[in-house]
Amino acid sequence: MEFFLWKALAHTFSKILIDLRKKFTAEKKSDVINDVLIYGSNDTEEWKKQVGLNNLFCILYMIVHAARTIDISIPSLESDSITKSLIQVKIKNNVEIRLIVHRYAEYCNLQSLAENGIRVKVINCTVKLEHEFIIIDEDCSDSVVIFGSLDFEVNRVNCSRDITILSSDVALISSLQREFLRVWCSVDDTQINQFDDIDD
Repeated sequence: MEFFLWKALAHTFSKILIDLRKKFTAEKKSDVINDVLIYGSNDTEEWKKQVGLNNLFCILYMIVHAARTIDISIPSLESDSITKSLIQVKIKNNVEIRLIVHRYAEYCNLQSLAENGIRVKVINCTVKLEHEFIIIDEDCSDSVVIFGSLDFEVNRVNCSRDITILSSDVALISSLQREFLRVWCSVDDTQINQFDDIDD
């Protein structure tokens, strides 16, 4: 009789342990990265520039460590630092890179990107393209999106009150990837490899 009571208690106790383990496993914090890079604090101009530089270096670090793909949508690409980082990761890791810019963007860096095998698409539409986001290694377990303030240079970092968000949230990345593909595949566009011939 005592044996059956002990067995029943052991069974009940193990069931409680299993239920608790399931509960805590389900409520365990996810591995999703969500970080906000904040610009334009109330500190000195020198401190604002240092914060802007730190944020820019964080963005560049994410770019050069891409393993498979980078999709970028940005109004224009005037940053030599971002341009060089894209070319570096294309050559070093053979990353597939697609860039969307607006028709009336500055084309200064686009020629060197195209010459290095980076696909550049200039969107011809009356509504200006204002998206600013970078999707890195979409469809991978360690994919990440960077959006917000992006196109800055070491000698002109963002000191305004602004933010850049880094996230590995799957739903967010999927939404931005759908929007990227929608714009990339839009009818009113031109894919150009020689930018000298573009009429402004």
